[in-house]
Amino acid sequence: MGIPSFLALPSARSDWADCMPCHPLGHMLLWTALLFLAPVPGTHAVLPKAEVKLQPAWINVLQEDSVTLTCQGDHDPGNTTTQWFHNGNFTWTENQPSFSFKARRASSGYYRCQTAYSSLSDPVHLDVISANHTDAEEAAKIEAEDTITYSLLLHPEAAEGEAEASDYQNHI
Repeated sequence: MGIPSFLALPSARSDWADCMPCHPLGHMLLWTALLFLAPVPGTHAVLPKAEVKLQPAWINVLQEDSVTLTCQGDHDPGNTTTQWFHNGNFTWTENQPSFSFKARRASSGYYRCQTAYSSLSDPVHLDVISANHTDAEEAAKIEAEDTITYSLLLHPEAAEGEAEASDYQNHI
């Protein structure tokens, strides 16, 4: 029994390059590999993470200070919509990547943002503090201790001139 004539078998290793049935197999393997590497509809690529920037750059601000939040993330040139989250809850959508507001106590918390072409940012904490601290418990702690540590938060305008402080014991 002989070998059918439609099966071309090479006689030596160097003859594989001339083997016509081998070429379609190579093309099929190439197309199969490309299909496995191609994205599947409905799957999402890993998006770069957005980033929240605070202006002023510190996380403690006084009530009534002006605060600007900016979401740095990839935008579509025709769509600069930015979604904002406050303390984990969706809060609002802006048509621009930044916005400004006057700080109030309710503004304290964690802010996150997301754009059309970025994933949700890491949280950034903002703490709004009162310029006149009158907490009775805090005052009681200060009277009970021998050593008092002061923390002073200066506005950039106030820092330009000289700062002056006076210490009084028992309001004297």
